[in-house]
Amino acid sequence: MSDVKVYEIEMEVRTPLVLSSYEAIGNVFSTDWKYIPGHVIRGALFSQLMREGKEVPIREEARDPTVFFQPAYPVLDGRETIPAHPMIYKCKVCKKTVINLEKFEECEEHPFCMESKGGSLVFIDENGNLKFFEYEYVDLESLGINRVIKGRELEMLYSFIGISPNTKFKCRVTDVSGKLGELGIKDLGELKIGRGISRGFGLVELKIEEIEESKLVEDRSREIEKIIGKKEDNPLILLVKSPTFNLSGSKFGLDWKLDLSLGGTELKCEEVILTGRTSISGFSLAGGIPKAKLTNLIDIGSLLFFETGGAIQEEELMKEIARKELRGFGPYSQIGLNFLEVHPIAYGGDLQ
Repeated sequence: MSDVKVYEIEMEVRTPLVLSSYEAIGNVFSTDWKYIPGHVIRGALFSQLMREGKEVPIREEARDPTVFFQPAYPVLDGRETIPAHPMIYKCKVCKKTVINLEKFEECEEHPFCMESKGGSLVFIDENGNLKFFEYEYVDLESLGINRVIKGRELEMLYSFIGISPNTKFKCRVTDVSGKLGELGIKDLGELKIGRGISRGFGLVELKIEEIEESKLVEDRSREIEKIIGKKEDNPLILLVKSPTFNLSGSKFGLDWKLDLSLGGTELKCEEVILTGRTSISGFSLAGGIPKAKLTNLIDIGSLLFFETGGAIQEEELMKEIARKELRGFGPYSQIGLNFLEVHPIAYGGDLQ
């Protein structure tokens, strides 16, 4: 396992980034994703390597995945954002924020003004306070040119609403085979991501650091132990960071199984608190055709509760959870699905 490499990728947007999960509305391409999905990063990274003349094993990776792509979330002043869960509420008037996993809690000063912020982006500041993150957007227009008549046509004016330059993101990519190292991933200085890259949009500057997975797992397992606590009846609560639907089923099927098998320990999913459902679709680099669309997936910010039966005290279980945070908790994590995380906001305690 010592050969497993994790690449921590820091991204800084250089030209407006348009991230859209649906077709254009008329001639308007807007940004509706709150993060950069793993399958988008995978496609952009492999495409860039192919443009540089590298032989990327696309078909081999499709049959037997060895590279796993976390979603990339924005970073503000070095602090990583995460999706808020449905039990985080904010008053519409005074902006008071409440985290309560047991019951709905009203604002005393403004009754009936609390709303769930599930799915919003949040971060923890230096004082341990929960803060909300908002993107800055830019609105641009681009004129299409007909390649036959070499001129413009009616209705070929397009609008793009994108994330503004200088926005920063971070993610990790886990490589269990060493393929990315052989392809020279650390030499990449930029990627082109999202819509409108032929118009100059979506240029992202990269900083890539290689880290041994074993060290990350060791450090992270201690953090997880601190967050969960050592009481035998403490549940395992996982915060959904990418669309999720299959945690223990076959990689060749589209099962809906949310129970976990972690290093021989079976954990049953007892409850799910949803922010909502979502869908994803993609494009095949190998076939040059659209891929099938997956619908009814558990959306980001949702919470999954697992009964542990006292097994939560086991050190190896903590390490396996940390390893799954890097590689994904089920099939299809090579395209960024099924990434979950143990996080203080899911337990409602001390956020520091």
